[in-house]
Amino acid sequence: MKKGGSEMLKNGEDLFGGVKKVKATSDHVPDIEKLQRPFEKKHSVAYLFCKGCGLIFEVDQKQVDELAKKANLDIVPQDFFEHYFETMGCGTCAIGVENVSIKPIKK
Repeated sequence: MKKGGSEMLKNGEDLFGGVKKVKATSDHVPDIEKLQRPFEKKHSVAYLFCKGCGLIFEVDQKQVDELAKKANLDIVPQDFFEHYFETMGCGTCAIGVENVSIKPIKK
């Protein structure tokens, strides 16, 4: 007997699980050890931490320039070994990048 599309989808969800959006809150804090690790991607120059979902992302120079504008920074650090960007939202938690600031990595 042939299965219908919706029945197949249900079986797929049973096997692999469903996809859900990350729920945004504002009480996440960054893992300092992750912010101190070397970058994994070739063009990454800084980290971005989203307080909304708690995720840490690597960003390239173009993204750094955009984040610096949103943060109204007059001076952008030349290296980010001691700083990271913090936002209150990102593409993953689907509320957009808001309240951008730069923070020191406290050791």
